[in-house]
Amino acid sequence: MIFFHLGLPKTGTTSLQSAVLSAYPNAVLKRRVAGDDEELWREKRGALWRLKQAVLFQDPDEFWSSKTGRKLAARFDRLFERVADDSGNVLISYEHVTFPNAFHHEPEFYQRYRGDAVPVATHLTAWLDRLASQDELRVLATVRRQGPFLGSLYAQWAKYEDAPGQAAFEAGVRRLLTRPVDHPLNFLNYAKLATDLQERIGSERTLVLPMEAMTADEYWRSIAEHAELDPKALLERTRALPARNRRSVEPGSWQVHPPPSLRRRTIERLPKRTRRRRVAASDYNLPLRAVSKVDTWLHPRRGTISLRTGLQEEILAYCDEPNRQLATLTRQPIEALGYHDPV
Repeated sequence: MIFFHLGLPKTGTTSLQSAVLSAYPNAVLKRRVAGDDEELWREKRGALWRLKQAVLFQDPDEFWSSKTGRKLAARFDRLFERVADDSGNVLISYEHVTFPNAFHHEPEFYQRYRGDAVPVATHLTAWLDRLASQDELRVLATVRRQGPFLGSLYAQWAKYEDAPGQAAFEAGVRRLLTRPVDHPLNFLNYAKLATDLQERIGSERTLVLPMEAMTADEYWRSIAEHAELDPKALLERTRALPARNRRSVEPGSWQVHPPPSLRRRTIERLPKRTRRRRVAASDYNLPLRAVSKVDTWLHPRRGTISLRTGLQEEILAYCDEPNRQLATLTRQPIEALGYHDPV
């Protein structure tokens, strides 16, 4: 059985990956897992990155019937044979497979997509059909209120902008709100994501967890049960986690990353071959981590963004119908989910 947590980002994914799943040798993450040597960790990262590229930029039917798609499926088969536990189970968590950088892809990216379903749902179904080593897939999607989600997401991705700040954040959000709410690539429509996953993978094998609808312990316990992990052991690991997001200043306000100028200049000065190798493993490469520390010291997080009432109301109005559908799917009142009606 494959347990696949596909995000969304900013829903406890870092905690799930670094503090929980990384302790399981049968986990496939972008982070290093207990017992991984350098070669195995690079193979996991590379396979996940290639899967993400396929989901975001390839037609599912054409890709998985092509030679390249078959080779990628065979690559995962070899990987799963190495990491699966005694029951044949594999744990995957990779939130970037869900959508590209939301604030930096223009509408042309949406216009190129011709499918009716959310790409990750169609791709995972075709991917499972191509795998020889696995025949069952369980999917977990974790979501949170769209307003705080976009604020926290922008605070993290602001490092890709030349002039991050409140004005750029609001302009980016309003640009997202001009796109069709029912478009398959619209990641703010949680109901469509849930519906497409349930139709293609099965309602019993699909779990959608709105963070605001439960306590922290209930959230982690639900994940453990869906992944067939020991809830008690998982909860013990999560209770050691920090109580708040490191970028959060106060409710509705976040510190933004400055442009990583020193880090970028340092990478650009590396020889091409060294640059590719080091950037591919940047999360764990000591020289680049040191550069990042110096860059943060020279360019501290000075700016903050906040989710102002007017913008929050625009987001709620835009997502009102999908959120009502999500409440129906999860069998909870919309108020219980925290996705309140616009004022």
